[in-house]
Amino acid sequence: MGRRIPTPQGDYEATLDALLLPPDAALTALPPATLDAATAQALVHGQRPAASPDERLPVPPPGAVPVLHRVYGPDGVFLGLAALYGPTGEPGVGAPAAAHWQAVRLFLPSPPEMHGSA
Repeated sequence: MGRRIPTPQGDYEATLDALLLPPDAALTALPPATLDAATAQALVHGQRPAASPDERLPVPPPGAVPVLHRVYGPDGVFLGLAALYGPTGEPGVGAPAAAHWQAVRLFLPSPPEMHGSA
């Protein structure tokens, strides 16, 4: 038999909500990254946006394994997991592509504030 949770008097939903952890609580071993609005919107819409130099994150060198991050929108809302890839291409052979993000698992499909609806 499982452990019984005492039945509180009053607001059951609020009591149960108090027992829940945020979705990113299990991912604290991964580095966090707060994205600007344009980058977050592009990522949520399935694009591979360039990593902004303003994000101040260490970018993997070309050919290195991408680094998995917890990603947050500019308002601090947890978006999900994304991999940060280093620049691609070989030195001296064309222009290397910039470092970029790729969504791995998003938990917020498309927040209204990111696509312009109220």
